[in-house]
Amino acid sequence: MADRWITTSNRAAWLDARRSLVTASDLPVVMGLYGKGRLRDLVREKLGLDDPWGGNLLTEMGKALEPWIYGRVAAGEVEALPDGRYIHNDTDSIRLAEDRRHGATVDLVQYVGDSTQPFAVWDMKHTTYKAENMPSEAMRLQVNWQMYCLEVDHGGIVGAHRFGQYLRAFEIKRDEALIGRMTEVANVLLDGLDSTDADALAEAIEAASGAGKEDDNGIEI
Repeated sequence: MADRWITTSNRAAWLDARRSLVTASDLPVVMGLYGKGRLRDLVREKLGLDDPWGGNLLTEMGKALEPWIYGRVAAGEVEALPDGRYIHNDTDSIRLAEDRRHGATVDLVQYVGDSTQPFAVWDMKHTTYKAENMPSEAMRLQVNWQMYCLEVDHGGIVGAHRFGQYLRAFEIKRDEALIGRMTEVANVLLDGLDSTDADALAEAIEAASGAGKEDDNGIEI
């Protein structure tokens, strides 16, 4: 399975490796949750017409807090998190699916007992969502894509509320129908990477996803 991982030496190389892939963080955009403008921006990035989006202050804050969240996981302080061995993927590495154009950067891998096979994947989120609104639709798409790429049947979110209201796990059930739809739409983008018409490709992706509306819950990266 080692050949199904891409390991990069720095953030710039990681961003470059992602350009030719559809990754978990791309899925809410590809499926239309963030609207036409963000989809067009993503298509332009994938075609090499624009520089890739490198994050913002909030995403950098979330990345910086990952070791703290993992420390709470290791100490058994995360509410509703199942028992198991948890390994933090603290490198800029990408797990590829059987279709090697599909990939995901995974935060936290759960193992059960002495097994060396991953049991579940957990995405660590630093968020302002209320507990009753967790997980968001964007998170459900992202974690299902991670489960698909890592070939596991279980997953979820380890959510740390930005203002300290909770630190808890939220399970997300694997949805094969959703994964099937996501792979179909992702492949419309990937099959069009030799295009020079970003607008036409974005329209084809939007038609395939059946989307075209903004996400009511806001953007969650």
